[in-house]
Amino acid sequence: MLNVKILSLIFPERTNNTLYAMIRKLKDKYNLKYKTAEIPIGIIVEEYGIPFDDITKLILAFRKEKDDSSKVA
Repeated sequence: MLNVKILSLIFPERTNNTLYAMIRKLKDKYNLKYKTAEIPIGIIVEEYGIPFDDITKLILAFRKEKDDSSKVA
C-alpha cells in the first residue's frame, strides 16, 4: 500500500492535496472501501505505467535514508 508520503516520492511535482485527490479518484474507480489514504502498488503500476521495481527501489531508498538520518542524532 502506498500512502501520500510514498506517492510524493513517485510524483514529486504534485502537492499533497493533489495526491489525496488522486487516491480518492482511484479508490472510487476500483471500488475500494477502506478508510485510509492509501492505494495498492498494483493500481499505480497499472494506471501510470510505472514499473513495480522502480517503485520498490524508491521505497527502499526512502527507508534507508530515513534509517540513516535517525542514526546521526
